[in-house]
Amino acid sequence: MLNELIINYGKLPNEIYTLTNINLMKSLATKHDVKIISLNKTRMTITFYPDVNMDKLLERVKKYPHFYFENTALPTIKLKTDEFSVQTAMSYIIGFFSN
Repeated sequence: MLNELIINYGKLPNEIYTLTNINLMKSLATKHDVKIISLNKTRMTITFYPDVNMDKLLERVKKYPHFYFENTALPTIKLKTDEFSVQTAMSYIIGFFSN
């Protein structure tokens, strides 16, 4: 779809890529029992519903060193990185749920 837009309209503004990534994150999150994705300029947190498969989640977090568990009432993971940007965080989230 993005390729068609580029062919028809040329270079797209960054906002289009951001909106596309947000929609992709929402779609992937729905399939992985995500309750909330909190993302701002300094941090990213993913909170899951209580019935999430913890064994699968633990295995997934082990594969991604940028994520760690936070001690909260609901299963929650955070992104740890020294160079935080919203675009980078979105790409980590998409990769985390895509594989």
